[in-house]
Amino acid sequence: MTSIESTELAAPVVDALNRVSAAATVPVSVYDERGETNEMYPIGHLAALTDVAARADLLTTTHSTWYAMATWLLHKALTDLDHALLTVPAPVRTALQAELETDAKWLRLALAEYTEGDDLPQDDDRRVWDFGEQFVALVEDGLADRDREMLDRNEASATPQEVTEAAHDLRVLLQARARSSEPDVELDLFGPVVSVDPTFAIDVPDDEERLEVSVHVPVLDPRWRRGWEISLQRWVDDEFDEDGFATASHTEEVLCCELEERPELADVLQLLNQARTSLTDWAGTAIGEVLQGTRFVVTRRAES
Repeated sequence: MTSIESTELAAPVVDALNRVSAAATVPVSVYDERGETNEMYPIGHLAALTDVAARADLLTTTHSTWYAMATWLLHKALTDLDHALLTVPAPVRTALQAELETDAKWLRLALAEYTEGDDLPQDDDRRVWDFGEQFVALVEDGLADRDREMLDRNEASATPQEVTEAAHDLRVLLQARARSSEPDVELDLFGPVVSVDPTFAIDVPDDEERLEVSVHVPVLDPRWRRGWEISLQRWVDDEFDEDGFATASHTEEVLCCELEERPELADVLQLLNQARTSLTDWAGTAIGEVLQGTRFVVTRRAES
């Protein structure tokens, strides 16, 4: 048996396979356009398609923040595929592993043809790849051109060491979003920042305050340079329609916890997981006090 007859079992396998293919091929299908020259992205991540031991390297890449995101997404997709395959027959698992090995083989051969002019062997099993065209036409959040361009701009004036640190910082946010039990954790690559706004998708009474908490990584642009920050903001409505519903709003800082170093993932998760029930209490925290239930100390408050 080399097929999955149950749609319920097949869906997560197909989804994970598509994400594996996208995360593996997008980085070798676009140019690294930072600086004044177009360069190829590294291809070391391809080893993880066929070597489980190589997967750990996907979580330590520092070439650029976008490549760090792409390799993190590949690691997650491979992990999700492992989990999805636990419930399918063994022959299916064997067949899918063979498919990954075939994809990796032909992708490396096609890259050698593209970069070095090597001739491709004739084979009926050939996987067709051309620069700019990944195997699967799927670009999830983080792999799109706009995401790469945004992260490239963030690190435009950074030193190599700062880029290395920024790659590690971004992975903390990615892990926090993936592992948090809070369903409304949002990641914005313009920053980057993860935030929780429990009222985002619901109507809030006029007399109820809308609050959100955000975790900001260091800003590399020298014009706005700052370190890790935990900030709590209040939403303020600016414009309303004829029925009195807000159509435009902005946030104003309530307080901030300025951090001297990268926080532990466990501490970030603790913050995000209890934000929904703690935001109102946190808003009253004085300078020098800890946000209740967390390890983060308030260092700044907005003036009344």
